Amino acid sequence: MKKTHATENNPSLIERGSNAVSDAAGNALEGAAESVIPFRGWVRKLSGAERYSKEVAAAIAAGTIRRAFLKGLGHGEGCQATGAPRA
Repeated sequence: MKKTHATENNPSLIERGSNAVSDAAGNALEGAAESVIPFRGWVRKLSGAERYSKEVAAAIAAGTIRRAFLKGLGHGEGCQATGAPRA
């Protein structure tokens, strides 16, 4: 069996397990908050929080894509490791 090292794209089993536990805890907390605050979804839509949340998520996605593009560009130009991923 080939042993691979944990990377950002391929996390270790411990990291995957801790992420799963964290996600489950967050989902449980969110479910509890929704049951305590009735019509929470409507309040978020009417207050504009839902739209803002979508804008923030879109900005994060755009930044991630831009960072990957710039790293690839730096790698293609032969820049130092700070501007390009290490091979």
